[in-house]
Amino acid sequence: MTDNIDITDLRRVEDALHKSEKRYKALAEMAEDPIYILSRSGSIIYVNTFGAAYFNKKPADVTGTRLPDYFPSKVASRMMKNINKVFRTGKSVFSFGEYEFHGSKFWLDTRLSPITDDSGKVVHVISISRDVTSHRLAEEVLERDKRELERLIRINSQKLLDAQKKLDRAGRLAELGQLSATVAHELRSPLAAIGIAVYNIRTKNKDPRLNNNIRNIEIKVLESDQIIKNLLLYSSIKSPIRETVKLYDLLDECIDLVQSIFSKSKIKIRRTFKCPNNIVVEADPVQLQEVFNNILNNACESFRNKKGIVDIEVSMVMNNRLKIVFKDNGPGMRAGLLKHIFEPFNTTKAKGTGLGLPVCKQIINLHNGEMDISSSYGKGTNVTIYLPININRSVTEKNKK
Repeated sequence: MTDNIDITDLRRVEDALHKSEKRYKALAEMAEDPIYILSRSGSIIYVNTFGAAYFNKKPADVTGTRLPDYFPSKVASRMMKNINKVFRTGKSVFSFGEYEFHGSKFWLDTRLSPITDDSGKVVHVISISRDVTSHRLAEEVLERDKRELERLIRINSQKLLDAQKKLDRAGRLAELGQLSATVAHELRSPLAAIGIAVYNIRTKNKDPRLNNNIRNIEIKVLESDQIIKNLLLYSSIKSPIRETVKLYDLLDECIDLVQSIFSKSKIKIRRTFKCPNNIVVEADPVQLQEVFNNILNNACESFRNKKGIVDIEVSMVMNNRLKIVFKDNGPGMRAGLLKHIFEPFNTTKAKGTGLGLPVCKQIINLHNGEMDISSSYGKGTNVTIYLPININRSVTEKNKK
């Protein structure tokens, strides 16, 4: 009777173990992680369907083969070291690395854990890997974007520092306005883009280690934006006080003034109107006279031996605009100087400030016009100005005549 009870109990235990093994295998088959049971030599004793699929095989085709044989020698060597370490220490080993399967690369986070017998001896190792490729790619994108944002911040911060130094040197209204417009135009758009990019990264970031870096970038963007606001706050460009100006008469006054200044020189100033002499513009006469005087002065001062010719040509072009060209046969300018001609403090004159032409361009811009300079070294310089005109006003003035 005792033997029968023992046999019955033994069968009950075997059945329970068998059912337990089936449940564990069912759970392993349901898992979407590669699961392997390995021997000390790296032989695969068991693999779930998901794990075999990484090799484009079925579990039956993989069972009995060696896991390290599916990988390059360096990777296989690292695997065997980890397996042997589990057998030697009886403790789990974690690894994280990049692997290649059927032409695609994956990042796997793997845990190797011991399987022991009743005496506690390690008999097998179970390997469970988690595919973290998408997380790794996201981290790489975040890291790349972080580096790019930091690079942009460094570049723009340097631009702002350079602009601040120029402001310290300038100390004049015209330079403040020019720098403010330049900084606002050149830096506000990229700063806004950086701010949006940082916000997007913060919302997607799952790595707390990046929070400090993201915050530092946000602070730099705010600091840069504040510098721009300060520039605009302390800079003001005087708007033109517009009135009806007869261009012919205004040019006459400017020519008379310049000729009186250079009366002892052999300089000829010739004027040609290819439009009605009574043409008028809506402009600030004081500001416009400043522009014309400056251009004529520059031309006369450039002549060697105080001898040369300045031709002024006025014509009408498309879109109701006046084209005023000042052409001289002076020494001209080299390309290097011409490139920076509208930059403040850029001058070849011993006593010049280099603000004349930048201010002229600023005034013309305020009048909704355009100003351009072309020059050939040894042949002369052309200064071209475009100004909008009021056709109806011009016609009225002509009828009054």
